[in-house]
Amino acid sequence: ASIKSFFGPKDVGKKPTSAASADTNPPPDVPIDLGTRDVPAQELTPAPTASIETVAAWKAIQKRMAPPKCRGHGLPCKVRTVKEGANKGRGFFCCPKPKGMKGDKNADCGFFQWEKVYRK
Repeated sequence: ASIKSFFGPKDVGKKPTSAASADTNPPPDVPIDLGTRDVPAQELTPAPTASIETVAAWKAIQKRMAPPKCRGHGLPCKVRTVKEGANKGRGFFCCPKPKGMKGDKNADCGFFQWEKVYRK
């Protein structure tokens, strides 16, 4: 098969080459009736949804994982890592705005906070 034949027009009226492929791969325009298949009932039941308590617990966890907001702009901080020196590898949060002139409202407000490390 060539790439041209792959992207070329499809033969809709063409019969499948073997009976086995006709059973396993019906044409895409033919609807499949799930009631006629031999599928156990437990496979067709919808998956259980999360309880309200579970959703609330996950939201609380994700909220704790979110970076703080800078005090100057109220925007989520950038997470950075110290690259060298005594604190190498330690994470911190800083204002997401770029450096700029002092007093410029669209410039870095100077917010800084060390990332809390929870040890076992």
